[in-house]
Amino acid sequence: MRPDTSLHTARTAPPGCADVAESQLEGLHAALGWGPPDEGARALLRGFTSTWTQRPRAEGPRFSAVADDGSPYEFSLAFTPGRAELRVLVEAQSESATAPGYWAAGRALTDSLARTLKKERAPLDGVLDLFVPRGPRNFCALWHGLRFTPGRDPDVRLYLDPHARGPGSAPQVVAEVLERLGLGGSRPWVDAVLAGGRLGLGLLALDLGAPSRVKLYFSAPGLTADEVEATVAHAEDAVPGEAREFFRRVLGGDGPHQGPPLRVCFTLDAAKGGRLSRPVTDLTVGTLDDATVAARTRDVLRGHGLDVAAYERCLKVMAPSPEAPGHGLHPVLSFQRDLGEPRVTVYLAPRLYPTGGEDTLARKHALWRAWNSLPSDAQPRP
Repeated sequence: MRPDTSLHTARTAPPGCADVAESQLEGLHAALGWGPPDEGARALLRGFTSTWTQRPRAEGPRFSAVADDGSPYEFSLAFTPGRAELRVLVEAQSESATAPGYWAAGRALTDSLARTLKKERAPLDGVLDLFVPRGPRNFCALWHGLRFTPGRDPDVRLYLDPHARGPGSAPQVVAEVLERLGLGGSRPWVDAVLAGGRLGLGLLALDLGAPSRVKLYFSAPGLTADEVEATVAHAEDAVPGEAREFFRRVLGGDGPHQGPPLRVCFTLDAAKGGRLSRPVTDLTVGTLDDATVAARTRDVLRGHGLDVAAYERCLKVMAPSPEAPGHGLHPVLSFQRDLGEPRVTVYLAPRLYPTGGEDTLARKHALWRAWNSLPSDAQPRP
Protein backbone atom coordinates (compact mmCIF):
# COMPACT_ATOMS: atom_id res chain seq x y z
CA MET A 1 0.00 0.00 0.00
CA ARG A 2 1.09 3.58 -0.63
CA PRO A 3 1.93 5.64 2.48
CA ASP A 4 -0.77 8.12 3.53
CA THR A 5 0.85 11.49 2.89
CA SER A 6 -0.31 15.07 2.85
CA LEU A 7 -0.53 17.06 -0.38
CA HIS A 8 2.55 19.03 0.63
CA THR A 9 4.57 15.88 1.29
CA ALA A 10 3.41 14.31 -2.00
CA ARG A 11 4.75 17.35 -3.86
CA THR A 12 8.08 17.63 -2.10
CA ALA A 13 9.18 14.10 -1.11
CA PRO A 14 11.39 12.37 -3.68
CA PRO A 15 9.86 9.24 -5.18
CA GLY A 16 10.65 5.99 -3.40
CA CYS A 17 11.70 2.78 -5.12
CA ALA A 18 8.15 1.48 -5.49
CA ASP A 19 6.94 4.82 -6.85
CA VAL A 20 9.56 4.60 -9.59
CA ALA A 21 8.54 1.01 -10.38
CA GLU A 22 4.87 1.96 -10.73
CA SER A 23 5.71 4.97 -12.89
CA GLN A 24 7.80 2.77 -15.18
CA LEU A 25 4.98 0.20 -15.36
CA GLU A 26 2.60 2.95 -16.51
CA GLY A 27 5.07 4.17 -19.11
CA LEU A 28 5.76 0.71 -20.51
CA HIS A 29 2.03 -0.05 -20.76
CA ALA A 30 1.55 3.11 -22.79
CA ALA A 31 4.63 2.42 -24.94
CA LEU A 32 3.25 -1.00 -25.84
CA GLY A 33 -0.06 0.58 -26.87
CA TRP A 34 -2.04 -0.95 -24.01
CA GLY A 35 -3.20 2.25 -22.37
CA PRO A 36 -2.88 2.76 -18.61
CA PRO A 37 -2.65 -0.37 -16.40
CA ASP A 38 -5.91 -1.22 -14.69
CA GLU A 39 -6.27 -1.11 -10.93
CA GLY A 40 -5.80 -4.87 -10.69
CA ALA A 41 -2.37 -4.64 -12.33
CA ARG A 42 -1.40 -1.72 -10.11
CA ALA A 43 -2.53 -3.58 -7.00
CA LEU A 44 -0.49 -6.63 -7.96
CA LEU A 45 2.63 -4.53 -8.47
CA ARG A 46 2.08 -2.79 -5.13
CA GLY A 47 1.79 -6.18 -3.49
CA PHE A 48 5.01 -7.27 -5.18
CA THR A 49 6.87 -4.17 -3.99
CA SER A 50 5.31 -3.99 -0.52
CA THR A 51 8.51 -4.95 1.33
CA TRP A 52 10.34 -1.88 0.02
CA THR A 53 7.45 0.50 -0.79
CA GLN A 54 8.65 3.34 1.43
CA ARG A 55 12.38 2.85 0.97
CA PRO A 56 13.96 6.09 -0.32
CA ARG A 57 16.48 5.73 -3.12
CA ALA A 58 18.84 7.98 -1.18
CA GLU A 59 19.34 5.21 1.39
CA GLY A 60 21.13 3.13 -1.25
CA PRO A 61 20.43 -0.52 -2.03
CA ARG A 62 20.15 -3.50 0.23
CA PHE A 63 21.80 -6.57 -1.25
CA SER A 64 20.10 -7.80 -4.41
CA ALA A 65 21.33 -9.82 -7.40
CA VAL A 66 18.24 -9.01 -9.49
CA ALA A 67 19.95 -6.06 -11.19
CA ASP A 68 23.61 -5.10 -11.40
CA ASP A 69 23.14 -1.88 -9.43
CA GLY A 70 21.23 -3.53 -6.56
CA SER A 71 17.75 -2.54 -7.74
CA PRO A 72 15.28 -5.11 -6.35
CA TYR A 73 13.30 -5.39 -9.60
CA GLU A 74 13.79 -5.56 -13.36
CA PHE A 75 11.45 -5.29 -16.35
CA SER A 76 11.57 -7.38 -19.51
CA LEU A 77 9.68 -7.29 -22.80
CA ALA A 78 9.00 -10.51 -24.71
CA PHE A 79 8.28 -9.88 -28.40
CA THR A 80 6.67 -12.51 -30.64
CA PRO A 81 5.03 -11.89 -34.04
CA GLY A 82 2.07 -9.56 -33.54
CA ARG A 83 2.18 -9.32 -29.75
CA ALA A 84 4.25 -8.55 -26.68
CA GLU A 85 4.37 -9.48 -23.00
CA LEU A 86 5.50 -7.22 -20.18
CA ARG A 87 7.21 -8.88 -17.25
CA VAL A 88 8.65 -7.69 -13.97
CA LEU A 89 11.01 -9.68 -11.75
CA VAL A 90 10.83 -8.66 -8.09
CA GLU A 91 12.66 -9.60 -4.91
CA ALA A 92 10.82 -9.46 -1.59
CA GLN A 93 13.21 -8.12 1.05
CA SER A 94 13.52 -7.74 4.80
CA GLU A 95 14.72 -4.72 6.72
CA SER A 96 17.54 -6.77 8.17
CA ALA A 97 19.06 -7.82 4.84
CA THR A 98 19.76 -11.51 5.38
CA ALA A 99 19.05 -14.64 3.35
CA PRO A 100 16.62 -16.04 5.99
CA GLY A 101 14.85 -12.67 6.16
CA TYR A 102 14.43 -12.51 2.38
CA TRP A 103 13.18 -16.11 2.36
CA ALA A 104 10.50 -15.31 4.95
CA ALA A 105 9.46 -12.21 2.99
CA GLY A 106 9.30 -14.23 -0.22
CA ARG A 107 7.18 -16.94 1.35
CA ALA A 108 4.76 -14.34 2.69
CA LEU A 109 4.48 -12.81 -0.79
CA THR A 110 3.83 -16.27 -2.29
CA ASP A 111 1.02 -16.85 0.21
CA SER A 112 -0.54 -13.48 -0.61
CA LEU A 113 -0.33 -14.03 -4.38
CA ALA A 114 -1.84 -17.52 -4.16
CA ARG A 115 -4.81 -16.11 -2.27
CA THR A 116 -5.25 -13.09 -4.55
CA LEU A 117 -4.96 -15.03 -7.81
CA LYS A 118 -6.71 -18.17 -6.46
CA LYS A 119 -3.84 -20.43 -7.51
CA GLU A 120 -3.38 -24.05 -6.46
CA ARG A 121 -0.28 -24.33 -4.31
CA ALA A 122 -0.22 -27.73 -2.57
CA PRO A 123 2.33 -29.32 -4.97
CA LEU A 124 4.48 -26.19 -4.77
CA ASP A 125 4.51 -26.39 -0.98
CA GLY A 126 5.77 -29.94 -1.37
CA VAL A 127 9.15 -28.76 -2.72
CA LEU A 128 9.80 -25.38 -1.11
CA ASP A 129 11.46 -26.96 1.92
CA LEU A 130 14.37 -27.88 -0.36
CA PHE A 131 15.20 -24.20 -0.95
CA VAL A 132 15.29 -22.77 2.56
CA PRO A 133 18.66 -20.94 2.75
CA ARG A 134 20.93 -23.08 4.91
CA GLY A 135 24.38 -22.71 3.44
CA PRO A 136 26.68 -19.80 2.64
CA ARG A 137 27.21 -18.13 -0.72
CA ASN A 138 23.58 -17.94 -1.81
CA PHE A 139 22.87 -15.20 -4.35
CA CYS A 140 19.08 -15.20 -3.97
CA ALA A 141 16.43 -16.59 -1.66
CA LEU A 142 13.14 -16.38 -3.56
CA TRP A 143 12.25 -14.16 -6.52
CA HIS A 144 8.87 -13.65 -8.16
CA GLY A 145 8.13 -12.90 -11.79
CA LEU A 146 4.83 -11.28 -12.82
CA ARG A 147 3.75 -11.46 -16.47
CA PHE A 148 1.22 -9.13 -18.09
CA THR A 149 -0.43 -9.99 -21.41
CA PRO A 150 -3.43 -8.06 -22.84
CA GLY A 151 -6.70 -9.96 -22.43
CA ARG A 152 -5.28 -12.50 -19.99
CA ASP A 153 -4.99 -12.69 -16.22
CA PRO A 154 -1.44 -12.05 -14.97
CA ASP A 155 0.53 -15.11 -13.99
CA VAL A 156 3.33 -15.59 -11.50
CA ARG A 157 6.56 -17.56 -11.56
CA LEU A 158 8.83 -18.36 -8.60
CA TYR A 159 12.61 -18.38 -9.05
CA LEU A 160 14.56 -20.50 -6.58
CA ASP A 161 18.24 -21.15 -5.88
CA PRO A 162 19.05 -24.89 -5.90
CA HIS A 163 22.35 -24.06 -4.15
CA ALA A 164 20.42 -22.97 -1.03
CA ARG A 165 21.79 -25.83 1.08
CA GLY A 166 25.36 -24.86 0.31
CA PRO A 167 28.06 -25.49 -2.30
CA GLY A 168 27.65 -28.77 -4.17
CA SER A 169 24.03 -29.28 -3.14
CA ALA A 170 22.33 -28.24 -6.40
CA PRO A 171 22.34 -31.59 -8.28
CA GLN A 172 20.73 -33.42 -5.37
CA VAL A 173 18.18 -30.66 -4.80
CA VAL A 174 17.17 -30.58 -8.47
CA ALA A 175 16.91 -34.39 -8.58
CA GLU A 176 14.61 -34.36 -5.54
CA VAL A 177 12.43 -31.58 -6.99
CA LEU A 178 11.98 -33.51 -10.22
CA GLU A 179 11.10 -36.69 -8.34
CA ARG A 180 8.52 -34.98 -6.13
CA LEU A 181 6.86 -33.27 -9.08
CA GLY A 182 6.57 -36.39 -11.19
CA LEU A 183 9.45 -35.43 -13.48
CA GLY A 184 11.93 -38.08 -12.41
CA GLY A 185 12.08 -39.29 -16.00
CA SER A 186 13.81 -36.02 -16.94
CA ARG A 187 16.98 -36.97 -15.06
CA PRO A 188 18.84 -38.56 -18.01
CA TRP A 189 18.38 -35.43 -20.14
CA VAL A 190 19.42 -33.12 -17.30
CA ASP A 191 22.49 -35.28 -16.63
CA ALA A 192 23.37 -35.14 -20.33
CA VAL A 193 23.56 -31.33 -20.20
CA LEU A 194 25.77 -31.49 -17.11
CA ALA A 195 28.04 -34.20 -18.52
CA GLY A 196 31.64 -33.07 -18.80
CA GLY A 197 31.37 -30.56 -15.97
CA ARG A 198 31.49 -27.43 -18.14
CA LEU A 199 27.98 -26.21 -17.29
CA GLY A 200 26.57 -25.74 -13.82
CA LEU A 201 23.03 -25.50 -12.49
CA GLY A 202 21.58 -22.04 -12.00
CA LEU A 203 18.08 -21.02 -11.02
CA LEU A 204 15.04 -23.27 -11.00
CA ALA A 205 11.66 -21.71 -11.80
CA LEU A 206 8.12 -22.93 -11.05
CA ASP A 207 4.84 -21.43 -12.17
CA LEU A 208 2.45 -20.65 -9.35
CA GLY A 209 -0.51 -22.93 -10.00
CA ALA A 210 1.32 -25.21 -12.48
CA PRO A 211 4.22 -26.80 -10.60
CA SER A 212 4.43 -29.86 -12.88
CA ARG A 213 6.26 -27.58 -15.32
CA VAL A 214 9.82 -26.64 -14.35
CA LYS A 215 12.25 -24.22 -15.96
CA LEU A 216 15.86 -25.15 -15.33
CA TYR A 217 18.81 -22.84 -15.99
CA PHE A 218 22.37 -23.91 -16.81
CA SER A 219 25.29 -21.49 -16.96
CA ALA A 220 29.06 -21.19 -17.30
CA PRO A 221 31.57 -18.38 -17.80
CA GLY A 222 33.50 -18.03 -21.01
CA LEU A 223 31.12 -19.92 -23.29
CA THR A 224 31.60 -19.86 -27.07
CA ALA A 225 28.95 -19.74 -29.79
CA ASP A 226 29.53 -23.42 -30.52
CA GLU A 227 29.16 -24.38 -26.85
CA VAL A 228 25.87 -22.50 -26.56
CA GLU A 229 24.65 -24.15 -29.77
CA ALA A 230 25.62 -27.61 -28.48
CA THR A 231 23.81 -26.97 -25.18
CA VAL A 232 20.60 -25.78 -26.84
CA ALA A 233 20.70 -28.88 -29.07
CA HIS A 234 19.74 -31.03 -26.04
CA ALA A 235 16.14 -29.77 -26.47
CA GLU A 236 13.86 -31.90 -28.62
CA ASP A 237 12.53 -28.82 -30.44
CA ALA A 238 15.84 -26.98 -30.97
CA VAL A 239 16.31 -25.42 -34.41
CA PRO A 240 19.88 -26.12 -35.61
CA GLY A 241 22.04 -23.03 -35.97
CA GLU A 242 19.71 -20.48 -34.33
CA ALA A 243 21.51 -20.20 -31.00
CA ARG A 244 24.90 -19.86 -32.70
CA GLU A 245 23.59 -17.14 -35.03
CA PHE A 246 21.97 -15.26 -32.14
CA PHE A 247 25.25 -15.36 -30.20
CA ARG A 248 27.21 -13.98 -33.17
CA ARG A 249 24.69 -11.26 -33.98
CA VAL A 250 24.45 -9.96 -30.42
CA LEU A 251 28.01 -10.45 -29.15
CA GLY A 252 29.77 -9.73 -32.41
CA GLY A 253 31.76 -12.94 -32.79
CA ASP A 254 32.18 -16.57 -31.74
CA GLY A 255 33.50 -15.90 -28.24
CA PRO A 256 34.50 -16.98 -25.72
CA HIS A 257 32.23 -14.52 -23.93
CA GLN A 258 34.22 -12.33 -21.52
CA GLY A 259 31.33 -11.00 -19.43
CA PRO A 260 29.20 -12.61 -16.72
CA PRO A 261 28.18 -16.25 -17.30
CA LEU A 262 25.74 -16.91 -20.13
CA ARG A 263 22.66 -19.06 -19.48
CA VAL A 264 20.66 -21.65 -21.35
CA CYS A 265 17.22 -22.52 -19.99
CA PHE A 266 14.95 -25.49 -20.74
CA THR A 267 11.35 -26.28 -19.88
CA LEU A 268 10.57 -29.71 -18.38
CA ASP A 269 6.85 -30.45 -18.64
CA ALA A 270 5.30 -33.57 -17.10
CA ALA A 271 2.48 -33.40 -19.65
CA LYS A 272 5.08 -33.84 -22.41
CA GLY A 273 7.07 -36.66 -20.85
CA GLY A 274 9.64 -34.45 -19.17
CA ARG A 275 11.82 -33.98 -22.25
CA LEU A 276 13.87 -30.79 -22.43
CA SER A 277 12.05 -28.28 -24.64
CA ARG A 278 11.63 -24.58 -25.45
CA PRO A 279 15.33 -23.73 -25.08
CA VAL A 280 16.14 -20.12 -24.16
CA THR A 281 19.54 -18.55 -24.84
CA ASP A 282 20.24 -15.74 -22.35
CA LEU A 283 23.13 -13.50 -23.36
CA THR A 284 24.49 -11.19 -20.65
CA VAL A 285 25.29 -7.94 -22.43
CA GLY A 286 25.60 -5.47 -19.54
CA THR A 287 29.31 -4.96 -20.16
CA LEU A 288 28.59 -3.58 -23.65
CA ASP A 289 27.62 0.07 -23.98
CA ASP A 290 23.90 0.84 -24.23
CA ALA A 291 24.05 2.25 -27.76
CA THR A 292 25.73 -0.89 -29.12
CA VAL A 293 23.25 -3.22 -27.44
CA ALA A 294 20.31 -1.11 -28.64
CA ALA A 295 21.57 -1.27 -32.24
CA ARG A 296 22.07 -5.03 -32.09
CA THR A 297 18.68 -5.51 -30.45
CA ARG A 298 17.02 -3.65 -33.33
CA ASP A 299 18.87 -5.88 -35.75
CA VAL A 300 17.67 -9.06 -34.02
CA LEU A 301 14.07 -7.82 -33.82
CA ARG A 302 14.02 -6.83 -37.50
CA GLY A 303 15.55 -10.14 -38.47
CA HIS A 304 12.60 -11.97 -36.94
CA GLY A 305 9.91 -9.51 -38.08
CA LEU A 306 9.23 -8.21 -34.56
CA ASP A 307 8.04 -4.81 -33.33
CA VAL A 308 11.05 -2.50 -33.36
CA ALA A 309 8.94 0.65 -32.87
CA ALA A 310 7.46 -0.65 -29.61
CA TYR A 311 10.95 -1.45 -28.37
CA GLU A 312 12.06 2.10 -29.22
CA ARG A 313 9.18 3.58 -27.24
CA CYS A 314 9.95 1.39 -24.23
CA LEU A 315 13.59 2.49 -24.32
CA LYS A 316 12.50 6.11 -23.94
CA VAL A 317 10.44 5.19 -20.88
CA MET A 318 13.39 3.57 -19.12
CA ALA A 319 16.10 6.04 -20.19
CA PRO A 320 15.58 9.64 -21.33
CA SER A 321 18.58 9.33 -23.69
CA PRO A 322 19.03 5.61 -24.39
CA GLU A 323 21.60 6.34 -27.11
CA ALA A 324 23.80 8.41 -24.79
CA PRO A 325 27.06 6.87 -23.54
CA GLY A 326 26.42 4.52 -20.68
CA HIS A 327 26.12 0.93 -19.54
CA GLY A 328 23.62 -1.30 -17.80
CA LEU A 329 20.29 -0.42 -19.40
CA HIS A 330 20.22 -3.83 -21.16
CA PRO A 331 21.53 -6.53 -18.79
CA VAL A 332 20.33 -9.50 -20.87
CA LEU A 333 18.97 -10.24 -24.35
CA SER A 334 17.43 -13.67 -24.95
CA PHE A 335 16.07 -15.75 -27.79
CA GLN A 336 13.62 -18.64 -27.81
CA ARG A 337 11.56 -20.42 -30.42
CA ASP A 338 8.29 -21.14 -28.64
CA LEU A 339 5.79 -23.38 -30.43
CA GLY A 340 7.48 -22.54 -33.72
CA GLU A 341 7.45 -18.76 -33.23
CA PRO A 342 10.52 -16.63 -32.51
CA ARG A 343 10.51 -14.87 -29.15
CA VAL A 344 13.06 -12.16 -28.35
CA THR A 345 13.10 -10.94 -24.77
CA VAL A 346 14.70 -7.61 -23.92
CA TYR A 347 15.59 -6.97 -20.27
CA LEU A 348 15.55 -3.36 -19.08
CA ALA A 349 17.13 -2.38 -15.78
CA PRO A 350 15.51 0.37 -13.67
CA ARG A 351 18.96 1.74 -12.69
CA LEU A 352 17.80 3.14 -9.36
CA TYR A 353 21.38 3.52 -8.12
CA PRO A 354 24.67 4.77 -9.61
CA THR A 355 26.88 2.10 -11.17
CA GLY A 356 30.36 1.82 -12.54
CA GLY A 357 33.90 1.43 -11.32
CA GLU A 358 35.54 -0.42 -8.46
CA ASP A 359 33.43 1.36 -5.82
CA THR A 360 30.22 -0.19 -7.15
CA LEU A 361 31.73 -3.68 -7.24
CA ALA A 362 33.19 -3.32 -3.74
CA ARG A 363 29.83 -2.12 -2.41
CA LYS A 364 27.98 -5.03 -4.01
CA HIS A 365 30.43 -7.60 -2.64
CA ALA A 366 30.26 -6.07 0.84
CA LEU A 367 26.45 -6.21 0.80
CA TRP A 368 26.58 -9.82 -0.44
CA ARG A 369 28.96 -10.87 2.33
CA ALA A 370 26.75 -9.30 4.99
CA TRP A 371 23.62 -10.90 3.46
CA ASN A 372 25.31 -14.31 3.70
CA SER A 373 27.06 -13.50 7.01
CA LEU A 374 30.43 -14.35 5.46
CA PRO A 375 33.94 -13.14 6.34
CA SER A 376 35.18 -9.96 4.72
CA ASP A 377 37.45 -11.75 2.22
CA ALA A 378 34.75 -14.05 0.77
CA GLN A 379 33.80 -13.51 -2.86
CA PRO A 380 30.60 -14.40 -4.79
CA ARG A 381 30.62 -17.56 -6.85
CA PRO A 382 30.34 -17.09 -10.64
